[in-house]
Amino acid sequence: MKHRSLMEHPSPATSTRHGTRTLIATCALLGLAGCGQQADVAARITELQQQVQQLQHQVQNLNDIEAIQRLERAYGYYVDKNLWTQVVALFADDATVELDERGVFVGKAGVQRMFLTEFGGGQDGLKHGTLFNHIQVEGIVDVAPDGRSAKARFHAIIQVSGFGGEQGFWSDGVYENQFIKQDGVWKFHTMRFWPTYYAPYQKGWSSNAQNCINGDGSGLSRGADRPSTDKAGVFPDVFYPPFHYPNPVTGQAVDVSALNVQATARTTWTRCAGAGSAATSPRPSHKAGQDGSSGSR
Repeated sequence: MKHRSLMEHPSPATSTRHGTRTLIATCALLGLAGCGQQADVAARITELQQQVQQLQHQVQNLNDIEAIQRLERAYGYYVDKNLWTQVVALFADDATVELDERGVFVGKAGVQRMFLTEFGGGQDGLKHGTLFNHIQVEGIVDVAPDGRSAKARFHAIIQVSGFGGEQGFWSDGVYENQFIKQDGVWKFHTMRFWPTYYAPYQKGWSSNAQNCINGDGSGLSRGADRPSTDKAGVFPDVFYPPFHYPNPVTGQAVDVSALNVQATARTTWTRCAGAGSAATSPRPSHKAGQDGSSGSR
């Protein structure tokens, strides 16, 4: 019993020996030279704390990128089915939207005017005989160092039929979007889309019969708050959507402004019937569908 009591209450000398061995073992695990130097231990702890902070930042950055990609994908899926109310909910109150050369729509009211009013005619949902696939790929997302804003580039492949009276066309283009994080939630802050072409399904890429969808050159369409910021044409004309990110190998910015000056100088605008009308801002019909239904779901 006496021996057990000594083990339970070791003498100061015993405690010191155990403490020394523990310190030596700890230092050995940390790979420190000169374990007796307190300054070295403190420096190593500081280094480890910095590494932990860096890892925490990297994890948060990856989580932010995933959240932004999810936001962009959700937008595409809602556009697929013309769920315009859901689309509008993805934007910040002070957001702007600029699609094609149809003007800039400002604020939450402008976003709603663009999608729900002009695209949806005030209604959600695909109408009978309507196709509106909006496939987004090749996303590149960059989050600002402070984690409060971000930029992303996505490539959209679009299949449309029965929308605004169109029988069927293909489109393709690039989004360069900006995002803002509010109360821990990522939202669209600035949306900009440059179409590469609008091509009739029957005639293919060689025809420009659908080019009025891009706009008439005025930079405005029904409901826009201000003109478009550039004069970007569509195929057969050329435009280079600006890159928000540098070349990943050289680290140099990719400046296409000079190329765009040349491109816009050569851009031709198709003569469109009714500038700023439904010709440049297609609206789906809400008349009875071919099956005799009301056309709404």
